[in-house]
Amino acid sequence: AVLKSLTQGEKEWVKEVLHIFHPASKRYPGIRNDQKATISDKQYDLDRINLPTLILHSLDDSLVDYDFAKYAHVNIPDSELITFPSGGHFLLGHPEQYREVLAGFLKEHV
Repeated sequence: AVLKSLTQGEKEWVKEVLHIFHPASKRYPGIRNDQKATISDKQYDLDRINLPTLILHSLDDSLVDYDFAKYAHVNIPDSELITFPSGGHFLLGHPEQYREVLAGFLKEHV
């Protein structure tokens, strides 16, 4: 449903990302590492991050659960969590919104 709602430019971007990602088999060790990190009960020293941090996440991300974004936000001092209702792991369908948020964050902190 998300793909059907995308502009032609966004569809081209998705196609390019998928082309770069494949073959996924070469990335499997890194993917497994990421999965272990986000689905484990491991605690991270996120409170040691001492830079402003922007966290963008969609509620329908099927690769990284939203609870991980909330956990990061609660534990990273000076963090900001921006939540999108949809868009999956790549925040598809919201390019203007996340670019605006990112530009504002960078203007404020860089």
